[in-house]
Amino acid sequence: ALLPDFQPKRKFDFIHSMEFLYYLKEPENMLKLFHDYWLNDSGWAVIGIDHYAENEDSLSWPDYVGVHMSTRTTEQWQQAWKDAGFENVKHWIAGGENGVTLVFVGQKKNS
Repeated sequence: ALLPDFQPKRKFDFIHSMEFLYYLKEPENMLKLFHDYWLNDSGWAVIGIDHYAENEDSLSWPDYVGVHMSTRTTEQWQQAWKDAGFENVKHWIAGGENGVTLVFVGQKKNS
């Protein structure tokens, strides 16, 4: 099954993704699926993103690698998390002094 079409048989308290979302044509839809179908109430998602507009070194990756990558700004990612229904959304750059990984964390609302 393709991951955007997959719905797990049970929900989780925590999910993590690294270097996945930006390969989708509409990564915002996957965030909504994570929120609605993958997480328990009060569950957390933590997602690492290396390809984003402010990481200028990553902007050549789609052509260099020859695959689609959806480029979003940090602000667009932030809005996508909120639009998907997440609360307590925070983000930071991980990886030390030369870090480039944009990390987002958000919590599913209680129903």
